[in-house]
Amino acid sequence: IFFRTNVVVVCFLKHVAASSPMGSSTTPLNSTFIGGVLFILVVVWVLWQQLAATPHKPLNPTVTLNNGQRMPMLGLGTWMSKNGSGDAVRHALKVGYRHIDTAYIYMNEAGIGEELSKIGELGLRREDLFITTKLWIQEMDPGDVRPALQRSLRDLQFTYVDLYLVHWPVAVRKGADMQHLHRSDFLDIPLLDTWRAMEALVDDSLAKAIGVSNFGVHHLEPLLRSARIRPVVNQVELHPLLAQPELLSYCKSQGIILTAYAPLGSPGRPPWQVVHNDVAEVLTHPVVAEIAKKYARTPAQVLIRWAIDRGTVVIPKSAKPHRIEENFECLMFQLAAADVHRLSSLNSNTRVLQGRKFWEPRGLSYEDFWGHSS
Repeated sequence: IFFRTNVVVVCFLKHVAASSPMGSSTTPLNSTFIGGVLFILVVVWVLWQQLAATPHKPLNPTVTLNNGQRMPMLGLGTWMSKNGSGDAVRHALKVGYRHIDTAYIYMNEAGIGEELSKIGELGLRREDLFITTKLWIQEMDPGDVRPALQRSLRDLQFTYVDLYLVHWPVAVRKGADMQHLHRSDFLDIPLLDTWRAMEALVDDSLAKAIGVSNFGVHHLEPLLRSARIRPVVNQVELHPLLAQPELLSYCKSQGIILTAYAPLGSPGRPPWQVVHNDVAEVLTHPVVAEIAKKYARTPAQVLIRWAIDRGTVVIPKSAKPHRIEENFECLMFQLAAADVHRLSSLNSNTRVLQGRKFWEPRGLSYEDFWGHSS
């Protein structure tokens, strides 16, 4: 095409030059001028070839939180990434991720912080990133909230986090064996007292925003009635088998964004999270496979894209470079509305990560803890 274009341009210029009358006031086009035009065309062609050969990183869409802050809709989850979390974060940042999700209990904040301290090598600034971490259940006493975040900030090597979440609507005494909790290990600390301490973190610029995780409507309603600073996010398990339409609708009505953890059904979850032969796997569901084939994408990419197309933030976890890249490529396509609806219709209220140790020892039922619509 380029050669044919050059021929056409040369013929046109020669025709113009030949038609220019001798002695007229118009300067005839000569070979020097034609050569200059050809040179410009060659330069344009070379630049076009380089541009075409350069891999383009897809743009990560953002959502506006109720405090005006922008949050990338695709982030890197780091649960169960204690070893190698730093390598995963470094690769994710190179790929284009700007949203990193961690928590004190993941025991990887220090490793992540080591990589975050080197972001200048990637041409990044602190304000380019969105960092989330979480308050653990053994530090729900209002007096423990600030020291807990300050410890996380030291490990992350930052002076503030973009988002600090209450990890669970549960308080447990310090020193309790988290794998064998008893009724006496649970503390009766009013959630609103903890939230007041969370609000002070925003006042003092230690956290730009605060939110919650694993909260149902019955947890949110009393909090919202008295909160001075409303939660911006509720991070919960979300995938087509646990679409949580009622919670999604409620949070939208309250200006709260849902963040989806375990968007692939947490296939790598630890054995203690597997319940009586477990539930149907999300990744291998036939409808997911059919839609993945339709778009020539992987089931994981379809599930992540489904979360984004529903208007939720999503944080798939991976420590493998090729998976991190593959997950990010979900930004290169969109699902048709009919396919989003079809995936949502798979909802069977099937919760993979049930958090049994937080309610069974207290004599509560699944419905007591998660709510009757879960």
